Amino acid sequence: MIELSIQIRLIVFSYIFGFLFSILLDMINKYVSKCKKSVNLFISFFTIFLSTIIYFEGINKIGNAIFHIYSLI
Repeated sequence: MIELSIQIRLIVFSYIFGFLFSILLDMINKYVSKCKKSVNLFISFFTIFLSTIIYFEGINKIGNAIFHIYSLI
């Protein structure tokens, strides 16, 4: 079982990260919408990929876990 304090920190981290991720996507979509479709797709994919890695790394740090490449898969 995960300790209650770790669960609370994970929930707070998830809410804060989700809020910041939403703001980041809005800002990026505002600037990228003027670009070509291929550039828009690449930047959107890269942003989501990078944010996913940052999110998993944050969860692993909070939960005192070891980051494996299998976590992404």
